[in-house]
Amino acid sequence: MNAALRDFYKDKLSDNFSPYYSENMFSVKSHTFREIVFRACRKAKEDDDKIETGIKILELSKKYEELEKEKESEEKQNCKKDLDKQIKDIFDFVMLDIDETKNSMISKRPRHLSEAVENDDRIRLLNYFTYYGSIEKDFSTIINPKSAGIKRFWRLINYFWSAFFSILFPVLKLSAKYGDAQEDTEGLYKGILEHLPEVIKYIYSDGYKEKLEESYKNSYYRKISQIFPESIAATTNYTPFLEFSAFRKKIFLAGKLSQFEIPDELRIVDLKESQDIVNKMIFPFLLTQAPVKPIINGTQLEEYNAFIDFLKDLRTLVIIGYGMNENDDHINALLRGFLTQSSDKKIVYCKFLKGGEIFDITKSVDEVAQRLRISDEAVKHQIYVIPHHGEPENIVEKLKEIKL
Repeated sequence: MNAALRDFYKDKLSDNFSPYYSENMFSVKSHTFREIVFRACRKAKEDDDKIETGIKILELSKKYEELEKEKESEEKQNCKKDLDKQIKDIFDFVMLDIDETKNSMISKRPRHLSEAVENDDRIRLLNYFTYYGSIEKDFSTIINPKSAGIKRFWRLINYFWSAFFSILFPVLKLSAKYGDAQEDTEGLYKGILEHLPEVIKYIYSDGYKEKLEESYKNSYYRKISQIFPESIAATTNYTPFLEFSAFRKKIFLAGKLSQFEIPDELRIVDLKESQDIVNKMIFPFLLTQAPVKPIINGTQLEEYNAFIDFLKDLRTLVIIGYGMNENDDHINALLRGFLTQSSDKKIVYCKFLKGGEIFDITKSVDEVAQRLRISDEAVKHQIYVIPHHGEPENIVEKLKEIKL
């Protein structure tokens, strides 16, 4: 990816953004990753959770700080090597078996763990991992990379591209045009960047929609929009799938795969509509997993304004596939305001049950209320929870039973 981006930006960079650096937000040597690890170790210690890996890292870190006063010594070098090895072991563990076509962002729970490491105490340490302050601290570099730090800037830009490709590749895999290109990942990066406007226009085209029909026809986007075509849908997904639904209006709260930012113009362009990027320095406009969002353009504010207006006139809000996690508290605050506005407002939360999970209505309502910071029992009665296992028909039937 970095090699392809270097070529992509070759003739697009002004002095303010030059040169291009292959710096990654999350790498074994990055300060960001190390700080996330140290923060997790400190939090585990505060909670008196005796995780051996965390204890050892804190001990080595403290010892290294004490040795910092020394110019160079064998003890200092060995301490640094031990500390670096511990950090590398955790990084390798986090990235275990993660496919290169997936996002390289840190996962709180690695998807593929062999039986040999299932009881590894690093799994417990990962539960203390948090993004807070790691990504957001570099947002300011978008405004002025030269003064804020050109390497920090490229670390952020590469992070956005990494997120972009991790979403785009599975979307392209569904297509007739690019479905077979997945084997040559290196060539795919280069090919997409060389023909970026064409690729983006394609995944929003009727041709892509027709190819998608077979897999898309049973999605809840389509099923629910057909039953409630006059409804308005808001999403935090970047994919084009909502565009192909029958909802009366579609609101994209976190941006789209087709949106790109031109930092030296503080402007966002949609490549479906604009081809004016040939010689522009651009990067994907994605709001990613961070509690603070880098909104510096009216385009996204218009989406939020539309969502706020939508909530004002709404009686029932149905939530599907949105986890209301803390990285989206800016949206959760709007949902809380909607529900507490009057007693005739209600939220219907469609809860996906994993495997043999048993549905507990009281617990589920309390979980939704907790995420929205609601403690008033009267307001809790405005929350309805529908359990499901991912079958759109089942969700639709249950929604029909509720007076929306």
